[in-house]
Order: sequence, then structure tokens, then C-alpha cells
Amino acid sequence: HSDLSDWTIQLGITRRHAHTYLGEKLKVKRVVPHPTYNLGVAHDNDVALFQLEERVNFHDHLRPVCLPKSDTELAPGTFCTVIGWGKKEDTD
Repeated sequence: HSDLSDWTIQLGITRRHAHTYLGEKLKVKRVVPHPTYNLGVAHDNDVALFQLEERVNFHDHLRPVCLPKSDTELAPGTFCTVIGWGKKEDTD
């Protein structure tokens, strides 16, 4: 993606079509796709890192997502939260 001039990220949205917005909209500086992502192959490795033009200003309605350490092992039956929008199956 060479021209990112119109790309923005909206942070703090909890419902895609909600009218209330307490988040922040920032410009994208750089996109780093997964090294083996291939648009023509289902949704394998459909993930990327986005570098933003500015630092995020966190507040009561906009908090970072805390990830566990890479060596964390979850016991069977542990409740987890998945965040994101998109397809869960290739048939969706």
C-alpha cells in the first residue's frame, strides 16, 4: 500500500453503526502485513500492524487491549474475549 494519505483508524468504537463516538480517529503512517498473507487464499494470515501518525491519547472511554505474555497457558474451559470485526469462517 504505497498511498496511505486517505487511510485512518478509528479507535474506541464498540458498535460499528453507533451514533455515539468517544474514541479517536488517527491517520495511518505505515502498514505491515503478515509476511505470508495472500489475498487470493481464503483468510489465512489476514492480519497486519498499523503504525499511526500520532500517539493514541487514552482516556476513560479509550483503553489499550492488554495481551497475555507469550508463554501464558490457559486451562481448558477458560473464558476469553475475542475482539474484531470480520468473517469467522471462509463461508461467511
